Amino acid sequence: MKKILLIILTLCLTGNINCQVPLQDFNEILGKQQSSAFDLAVESYKKFLELNYSNEEFLTDRNSQFLKDFQSIYTSGPPNWKFPDDIQAVLNEWENSGLRKEIRLWPNENYQPAHFPDLDENDSTDSEKIEVEIEDVIIPIRMRDNQTVSEPRIDSSLHSNTFGKFLYALDHCCSTDTLINEYVEVKQIAGDISPSLIAGAYSGFGERLNDPILMRMIIAELYYFLMTKEIEIEKIKTSTNNK
Repeated sequence: MKKILLIILTLCLTGNINCQVPLQDFNEILGKQQSSAFDLAVESYKKFLELNYSNEEFLTDRNSQFLKDFQSIYTSGPPNWKFPDDIQAVLNEWENSGLRKEIRLWPNENYQPAHFPDLDENDSTDSEKIEVEIEDVIIPIRMRDNQTVSEPRIDSSLHSNTFGKFLYALDHCCSTDTLINEYVEVKQIAGDISPSLIAGAYSGFGERLNDPILMRMIIAELYYFLMTKEIEIEKIKTSTNNK
């Protein structure tokens, strides 16, 4: 089943790309506070790309190189990426605005889908009901002093909220966009998808990587994960230095 899912996702994400999605429609569904939280993450992500890929002149090329480097995590470990100073503020805003819950949930976290009012709350938050087997994401975290912290299951307790406003907004705004529409379908079937698979599929999209909606998808699937890991690294370093 997992192999079938990966084939479907690859076909979906490399298929016909034919429409630019209006950001305004997407933001209206999220609401002012959550769309502003996403805007903060976009600005942070652009700073991240500039910090690490300043040799690339254009945003498209920086995006593409980042996605290629992300795939190398699984073979050679993460690059020595630098992060902007605002990532903690971004993560705080995602929590305070409720945006994180619209994208990912903790097990048994209280959540009532705004656009599915008749849905049983347990149906939307029970990760054990996902029947498709998804491989675990296993990534070593490299400290800046070249030490390695073992992290066998990265964010394994957070799972995709398939009834959240993020996927609902994509589905509602993107009915004519093959790339995004089929991404939503696969997410609704599978929930969590290997980040390396997403990075590999997106890396060849060229100018489409500048699409503000696609950039938000990259942030939700990849950059959010990196921000949380960087904060964890800083906490570990602080704790180690204080001993």
